[in-house]
Amino acid sequence: MRLLRFIQLLTEGHYTQLQNFLREQTLPNGVVNQKSFDFVSNVAQMLAMYEKQYINCNSCQLGMQLINTLIEVVQGPCKLNQKRLVEAKIIDCCRDLIQ
Repeated sequence: MRLLRFIQLLTEGHYTQLQNFLREQTLPNGVVNQKSFDFVSNVAQMLAMYEKQYINCNSCQLGMQLINTLIEVVQGPCKLNQKRLVEAKIIDCCRDLIQ
């Protein structure tokens, strides 16, 4: 939950460089790092796993933190993060969660 809150705080304020960094980490010369980690897609996958396996009355805080983090990631000027979430089928996952 702390990591998700940290990611949420990084994306607040719609600072484009931090939002891009969450999707892919680049080296100073602009080359994509071979060990780049896509936090955006992984948070979407975490929500899908949560929705299918872990949802119960004791884990509501985790679900709310996942959703709050995704809300901050999808807001703002970073179209590539929004595209990445659509590719991860986050809309289908959220629809299933609501049902």
